[in-house]
Order: sequence, then structure tokens, then C-alpha cells
Amino acid sequence: MGLLTKLQKSYQTEVSFLDDSYSKLNNLTPVSIMEQIEPTKALYTSILERAPLIEHVNIDGARFIQEAKVSIPPTAETLSLSYVSLLPILCLRSVISLIFV
Repeated sequence: MGLLTKLQKSYQTEVSFLDDSYSKLNNLTPVSIMEQIEPTKALYTSILERAPLIEHVNIDGARFIQEAKVSIPPTAETLSLSYVSLLPILCLRSVISLIFV
């Protein structure tokens, strides 16, 4: 499998994961409900576990750029920014839920 094909497949997989995570986050009810603590923690944990895969996409993207000597759209940066922006939201939600337990 070519490097670009591998990068595209990996990128799409991680984008789908992040989109699904945002969807799950948006569908959670307010933190004041005790039952939401565990699903929030589970979602946060699943995102943390996915970090190496997302980083691997970034590494593949960097390798592709080096090997091909071309610029690609800022999709890898967008993926990284989405991941980085999702983590603090979930972390804050977890902390708030622990305070109100």
C-alpha cells in the first residue's frame, strides 16, 4: 500500500473517530446527573487511548511530505487541533462531574 493511500485511510479513520466522539459528547446530558460520570470518563479514556494512533497519522503525514516533497492540505493539523480541543472539554466535564458527586 502506498504511503499516501495509507495516510488517507488512517486519516479518515481518525477523523471518523473524532467526529463520533464529538457526537457522543454533544449527546450527553448535563453533568449534574450522576449517571453521566462514568460515560464521560469512558469517553475521555477512549480518546486518550487513541492518541498514539492519531500521532501515527501525523507521523505518516510528515513522512509523506518528506518523501514526496509536496505540500498537502492542512488536514493533519485540523485533526490534531480537533483532538487537542476535545480533550480539555472532556477533562473539564469529568472534573465538574466529580465536584458535584
